[in-house]
Amino acid sequence: MSRLSKQSAVVMLLGFVAVAMAPTLSFGQGGQSPLLPPNANFRGKSFTEWNVLALEWEIATSLGGQDLPGTVQKVRFMPFNFAGDEFDIRVKPGTAIAHPVLPIYGELYDDGTQDDPDADYSFLYEATFIDARLDGQVLFQGFASDYEPYSFGTVVLDGPIFYAEPQPRGPGLNAIAATFVFGTGAVFHPLPVGEHTLVIDVQGPLGDYHTTYHITVSPK
Repeated sequence: MSRLSKQSAVVMLLGFVAVAMAPTLSFGQGGQSPLLPPNANFRGKSFTEWNVLALEWEIATSLGGQDLPGTVQKVRFMPFNFAGDEFDIRVKPGTAIAHPVLPIYGELYDDGTQDDPDADYSFLYEATFIDARLDGQVLFQGFASDYEPYSFGTVVLDGPIFYAEPQPRGPGLNAIAATFVFGTGAVFHPLPVGEHTLVIDVQGPLGDYHTTYHITVSPK
């Protein structure tokens, strides 16, 4: 995460260089999507609630040093690394997955300043290119702004999630907590028993990342 200046407003974000491509959705044979529709209420929570919970969990465990269960109501949250990484994930049959394909969060800094949850962050969606595929099937392929129904936020957290260690955000500036979240989300139907691969590529003005999840669905 880092700060950007947009029309004199200083904001924190994760932004990415966009590549000019038409948005594509392709779900293989039968056209059935592995994703729940964004207006679905799933296991007692909305699309936004699941994505916010998933992002809160990721921040609290990866940056906050907290030990929290990664599965809630048979919905699994996925680890994440903004530098890009590869993860082996094992879930039991019937377990859904909630994972924002574009996670963004505002921060509190050690100089007393913080990102403004009321700022206009639409330029991030317009400048962000996402390519996400499950077992080779395209889930997202285009600008985040083309998938507005899958956007969530801005959601101010109930309280700041403080980091275990300050995170450098520029010369003489460190982030010490996350205060609000938003982004482009995804909630997956439970996957069939077997081996699955989820690949997410994001590109933008602050760099890019490539994340691969090897997901094993097994009763063992």
